[in-house]
Amino acid sequence: MSKITDINTYSEVKGNKIIGAPLQFNDSSVEFFGENNVLVFSPNVTLYKSGFSFKGNNSLIYISGSIESISLNITVYMDSTVYVGENLATNGTVSIIASEARHVFLGNNCLISKGCSIRTGDAHKLYDIATGVRLNEGRSVFLGDHVWLGWGVNVLKGSRLYSGTIAGLGAVLTGKEYFSNTAYGGNPAKPIAHNVCFDKKGTHGMSDADKEKISRVDLKQLNGFIFSVDESTIDFSTIDEILTETKDIDKRYRYLSSLQSYNKHNRFSKNYIAED
Repeated sequence: MSKITDINTYSEVKGNKIIGAPLQFNDSSVEFFGENNVLVFSPNVTLYKSGFSFKGNNSLIYISGSIESISLNITVYMDSTVYVGENLATNGTVSIIASEARHVFLGNNCLISKGCSIRTGDAHKLYDIATGVRLNEGRSVFLGDHVWLGWGVNVLKGSRLYSGTIAGLGAVLTGKEYFSNTAYGGNPAKPIAHNVCFDKKGTHGMSDADKEKISRVDLKQLNGFIFSVDESTIDFSTIDEILTETKDIDKRYRYLSSLQSYNKHNRFSKNYIAED
């Protein structure tokens, strides 16, 4: 199928729908190869150098609005979902691949640098020679709210990054849990700092005087960046199960919309647990 570059002139074909339209869609395109797929744009989405490719059937991509213009290269296959929460900030194009009927979920206010990728599968099958059991089944990936991926971070199948997680330059997250207000680095990623948080505001253009002003802040200013489990917290496993079991695209869309409006601060949090 030819690439769709003008969202406003697209008409539904084979059950493939586009709901909403970005404010800008510069150097961007959509491709539908299958049937019964849905691409959703909330209000206030501004895109550049983005691509959305549906290479199977019955999949959903849901893009929420952001203050900044963002760049995304998203590919989905059969029965998969990609949800991008509000106010994502990207520096370069973020690559996301959702395959094996698994899902990618990004919360609100995430910060993703250049060269980052997120994927739910390995693309090829790996077996145990002694048992014949497959060893690398696809698994969903979750990022909570206010997560920072540094330059060149790779987030692999099964990874769960809770709200406030920081992944440093070149880190490889290998399908484990990564806890709130904890910084990780390396390949495979290991915890390198606990009880830390970040502010999305950039520092590149600061003078010495500017840096002096932010060398220490009132702790009250950090409250919005600190996350902890409470009665409002949702287990990522619950979201994964609902998305997988909900084959009806419209119902899946409505469920994600309900999560978007459930704006509790600690909704995707998990306190640090030391590895054994």
